[in-house]
Amino acid sequence: MRIHLVRSFVVATAATLLGGAALCPGAANAQELRTGGSSAAFTTQNFAAMASFSSITRVERLCSTGGAEPAGTCAGAAAIGGKGKLEDYVIIEGTLKNCGTNCAASTTDPSKLGRNGGGFARVYISSNGSGRGLSCGSTQPTKIGFLSRFGFNGVAGGGDDPGSDGNGAIGVPAGWPAAAATPPINLGTLNRPALVQCDTTLKANIYDKLPAAVKATVAWNVTAATELCVVDIDADGDGVIDGRDDGASLPRTQIAGGGNESSNLNQSCDLGFGDLPPSDFENPAISSLTLNGGVTTGLQVFKIVVNRNVRAKSDSTKKVMLQDPQLEGIFGLATFGNACSWSDVGGQVIGDTDGKFTVCYRESGSGTRETYRNTFMLDARGQQDQGTTPGTFDCENFDQNGGGTTTITQKRYIENPTSGDEATCVSASGFATGTNGNIGYVNANRTNANFYAVPVFGVDPDAQGAVALRNLVKCGAYPYTGPLSAGKGPGGDPLGLRQMQLNAVSSEVVFDDSTGADYIPFGPFDNGVAFQKDVTAGQYFVKFKPASCPGVIPQPPLAP
Repeated sequence: MRIHLVRSFVVATAATLLGGAALCPGAANAQELRTGGSSAAFTTQNFAAMASFSSITRVERLCSTGGAEPAGTCAGAAAIGGKGKLEDYVIIEGTLKNCGTNCAASTTDPSKLGRNGGGFARVYISSNGSGRGLSCGSTQPTKIGFLSRFGFNGVAGGGDDPGSDGNGAIGVPAGWPAAAATPPINLGTLNRPALVQCDTTLKANIYDKLPAAVKATVAWNVTAATELCVVDIDADGDGVIDGRDDGASLPRTQIAGGGNESSNLNQSCDLGFGDLPPSDFENPAISSLTLNGGVTTGLQVFKIVVNRNVRAKSDSTKKVMLQDPQLEGIFGLATFGNACSWSDVGGQVIGDTDGKFTVCYRESGSGTRETYRNTFMLDARGQQDQGTTPGTFDCENFDQNGGGTTTITQKRYIENPTSGDEATCVSASGFATGTNGNIGYVNANRTNANFYAVPVFGVDPDAQGAVALRNLVKCGAYPYTGPLSAGKGPGGDPLGLRQMQLNAVSSEVVFDDSTGADYIPFGPFDNGVAFQKDVTAGQYFVKFKPASCPGVIPQPPLAP
């Protein structure tokens, strides 16, 4: 079963809080920062963290295998039965920049990033969903899941560390399920995950895209032996590593048939991030939260995406274009009066004359979901509910000029726990192979060969290019954004690591237009984001008169 947000909240006690100054057992002089929450801001968090190092020497990432996972998407997949999907949970290790007493969220000088004193450090970044992040950083903090470097007991060399021997050696532990094993897989005797050499995704997608001025100050000293994946098994075959978002309590042994398949640990965060503030959530368990030292740092940018087989109804070579009424109908429930097929909203699906929808949506507590709701599903005098129950349902609509006849079309809903899963859902097979009418929403720089961005507000996010899209966001011409919000976890910040990450997230030198990042810091009052609001459901105000806003938005290109 999946572990959902509201059911998984656990209030931490003073005896178990790690706080900002916690030292990792078994690693002398290690400074550690744990930051998590929004899956859409996973890349944002990585940009900020990497920009704070002077040298990066090791990275680890979670990989899931077995069950319903796809073939070969982790470099070490051959060692784990040929399957492997990268998950958005990482550890970045190295030496921090020493910015002395002049550390700041700089607009021009990357040497002001880091912390006073520098030093060896690990930054743990988790993609748990905005609701979990905001709860972790609230005045009533909860714990969330973080990738474990030192096994279920958190102690280095305790016999349960990831790897072949339980002491951190690269490889697959004894008793690992055979490649041909089918779910349910009994994990009862497997007390540690595998540790395999991983691919270069973090380097290619994050480090290599740092602005030139920042990259010049950060050395990538990671080798093949120190770019690794911790591997968990999808034992029940549902395509999800159950419990990864919340992590396990210390200590824990993996159990048979799922339940909690994750080797992530349930720990306190130092910073918890959400794509929007708690007040913008529909779920009262989140909207009632108060952030601890809350701050809004900038805009996280999103886009609507559809499977590449979805085309304009009038021309199969062109992208489908959608506006608010169509989007409300698509993501609304499978009931009379909502859109039931792509034909209802000016689209078609190559290979499927019925034009069936597969609606990929995020679980309750997702900031991406709430940003979508606040942008497209709310009107001044009404609210359209999103579909919230996974499954396939009959959807009925009247036929125009049909003499009172109706058409019933099946409409499928698939719930996804993270932005990565949402992207996989949109790109995957729908009702049948080759007839993929899938639609969803993801952060703007997430790409896949099997989907494209839908033009909304007259803007095609993919066609604009990174610089033009960021400019349209700054000028208020593309408002599908959320104000990235953060709260502080329990404990103080004597090492300055929290402030280090907040400085980097707020820094224009880290997130300049050259990165292609889908996050924009608010920047100086007279030269940052011109049209600003602190909540997605709020009213814009103009900080300054923008001089660089385009007068004409380019037309979208042909469909890929």
